[in-house]
Amino acid sequence: MLVNLNNSIDYFGSTVNKAARIQNLSKSDEVSFSEEVYDDREFLTALKSIGVSEIHKRVEDLKGIQGAQVAYTARINTESVIALPPS
Repeated sequence: MLVNLNNSIDYFGSTVNKAARIQNLSKSDEVSFSEEVYDDREFLTALKSIGVSEIHKRVEDLKGIQGAQVAYTARINTESVIALPPS
């Protein structure tokens, strides 16, 4: 989608931009997500099912997004991740 945002062209929109900025907060074996995703109980259940036991909340200033944003980060136990079969 092409939108004009803050006097510049944005090809993806604010939701995709915010998601990309939040994911960039992650280090190796981590996943970061927004407050909207954190509020999804099914998502939290899925994290627990792969062994996530802690989620850290933080407030960050994200490039191109006005105001401080709440973000959450969880460390993924890569030993519990199961590869999907080829399609």
